[in-house]
Amino acid sequence: MSANAEAGRALELLRKLGGLSRGACAERAGLRLEELTGAEEGHNPGALERLAVFHGVDAEELTGAIVKPADDAPAATVFLLHSAYQDFDAADLAPLTRALHGARVLAALDLGMGGGRTATRLAMGPVSCAGPQPRDAARQGYRLARRVRDDLRLGDAPLDDLPALCEQRLGVAVTRAQISTEGLRAASILDAERAAAAAVLSMDDLELSNNPRLTRVCLAHELCHLLFDPTKPGSVQVALDDADSATRTAKPSPGALLESRAKGFAAEFLIPHRGVSALLGGRADATSDRTEARQRVSLVREHFDTPWKIASLHLGNLGWIDRGLAQQMGDEGAGGGVSRPLSSLLCDDETPLLAQKLLATHPLDASLPADVLTRDDPPAWLDGVRATAAANARAALDLCLARAREALRAGRPRAAAFAVGERLDDYLLDADWPAAAALLDAIDVTEFPPAVLTAALVATRPVPDALQRTRTAFFGRAIEAMRARGALSEAELADIESRLR
Repeated sequence: MSANAEAGRALELLRKLGGLSRGACAERAGLRLEELTGAEEGHNPGALERLAVFHGVDAEELTGAIVKPADDAPAATVFLLHSAYQDFDAADLAPLTRALHGARVLAALDLGMGGGRTATRLAMGPVSCAGPQPRDAARQGYRLARRVRDDLRLGDAPLDDLPALCEQRLGVAVTRAQISTEGLRAASILDAERAAAAAVLSMDDLELSNNPRLTRVCLAHELCHLLFDPTKPGSVQVALDDADSATRTAKPSPGALLESRAKGFAAEFLIPHRGVSALLGGRADATSDRTEARQRVSLVREHFDTPWKIASLHLGNLGWIDRGLAQQMGDEGAGGGVSRPLSSLLCDDETPLLAQKLLATHPLDASLPADVLTRDDPPAWLDGVRATAAANARAALDLCLARAREALRAGRPRAAAFAVGERLDDYLLDADWPAAAALLDAIDVTEFPPAVLTAALVATRPVPDALQRTRTAFFGRAIEAMRARGALSEAELADIESRLR
């Protein structure tokens, strides 16, 4: 294949990855349809260069089968998140495109049945990354993992079929693929409007193939990227993860901080702190006895079905093993098999397992035409998917309020207050001002008792400037509702006003 033909094929895949038909892409790029067709077929070098500019990639690198985002491409079709791979083999566009198509099929089927999975995923992010140090980002990853476990009602138990959880609870398509880029172990792909999400794991990584437990870690890592990483409007987001963290620079870059956050998330999501405490009993005592430490790692590793290294390092971070000893022990354990199934991991060119089941049991209706599985062009229903997903994101932002209502029905007002206050604390720690404002707006002050309203006020004081207007309005509504309800005396209301205004 000639250089122009390879570049044209890459441009075609970039177009499909971005969810654009040939006609829509030509119009947006300022080309005639025949010019775009010629460029994608390798016959029009001039249009090829213009298309490369439109997609935000280096045209010269593309002729060498390398995808390298251009630095000055504000409207790039594809946004590569991590600096470790700001260029990658153009051959890898094909499995990424197939994976995202499968995710769009899954999203369309889900939205045709009410959109519960899509709404749950969209309600969780994105969240600005903490910093400036990697440990700050990792701690944030811990908080986010606990939030996901709480929202999905997973408790502190070991996770069974993680790919199935991703697909069935969050609508994230999980696939494996042959990867050409050297060292690339996994990737996550998110549609430009976050309507569809896919995680792709390498079939060529020997360590990943030989240690199924590591597959669980990689998938949890990619899940963090898909749920919480920042997005660039109008661009498909591709996060690329390598097998060797030694390439990270000493000075944390935004990509390195996101990696630290995803690592912390994966550790806490697979090995929850509260679950470790229940398993080991008592309080963490940071043992420096190697025999005792190995026993703890072995117990945690088998119970939560993880590799030895992540179990030992996480126990060090949680205070159950001396950190220095945990670092030394990190590479001591054998890889080992896996006791829980990975049944949902399919090869790269198959429709996600959940989508197959839905197609078999739910005939396509008028909103999901028979071309739902066509790969020649982006699906005709994509715009509807995006619009519905955006609406569901708005409708699903009160997951914690549902828990608060459940606690109130059980006669536990303090638990209801904790559910609201803890979630607001998380939002503020993560500097996620829009989510905090949305939650305050969603609280019906006539529905919730003073304990819940004051918990929200306590959590948002002192008030950041970004939340000032929303919080002031909520304060006024809450005070008036408590006064109208007559549950508190004027002296008590005056005390709340003086302390929490």
